[in-house]
Amino acid sequence: MSAVTWRASLAACALALVAHVGALGAQAPATRASATATLAPDERLQLVLRDHAARGLPVAPLVAKAAEGRAKGASEERVVQAVVTLAARIDSAARALAPAVSDAELREGAEALAASAPPATLTRLRAAAGRQSLEPALVVLTRLLRRGVPVSSAERAVTGMLRKRLAPAVMFATADAIVQDLAAGAALDDVLDVRVGRGKLPGAGGPFTLPGAVESLGGSPGQGVPASAPPRPRGP
Repeated sequence: MSAVTWRASLAACALALVAHVGALGAQAPATRASATATLAPDERLQLVLRDHAARGLPVAPLVAKAAEGRAKGASEERVVQAVVTLAARIDSAARALAPAVSDAELREGAEALAASAPPATLTRLRAAAGRQSLEPALVVLTRLLRRGVPVSSAERAVTGMLRKRLAPAVMFATADAIVQDLAAGAALDDVLDVRVGRGKLPGAGGPFTLPGAVESLGGSPGQGVPASAPPRPRGP
């Protein structure tokens, strides 16, 4: 299937799904409940979309997920299951990030949950972010989790970035540096101490000084440590 054909199919599926949501919304609750057991996959899908919208949650990601699955030739049953799973994650993200949450934060929150972040982590990151948008922090959290960083350590890293009020680009660069340090064999605690600990991170790729840590990395007191230099691996 060409890119043009795929996009056309995606758009057609999306329009069809949106059109069905309003029709199902007119049904009485009792009628919907009694018919659920015998609904066809497409009808169950519309019921999920309607219920999601009734809770004030964005329907667009669900519509896009269903349209993508259909455009790729997935069975209707698999499409419904994928949408139901995503709807549950968005709902969980909304509860964890309440009371005020943007659609972008919901989207990235759902991704973080899919990467094994517990809802409680999202709630704590919301508190640490204050009035900052949590979207980039959630992207970083997901990135770290998918690279094998334990949940508690990933949360510590992202919390440190939020408290330093790092710009999104610096957060992304710091996350990449953490992954590179770990791949080079550095100890996780040392990496987090240097990257998001007490030291000041002025910008991506720039030097920063960590009191008492420079000597352990082979430098001299008062000397900046390049952000690309991994901490020395901890001995056995």
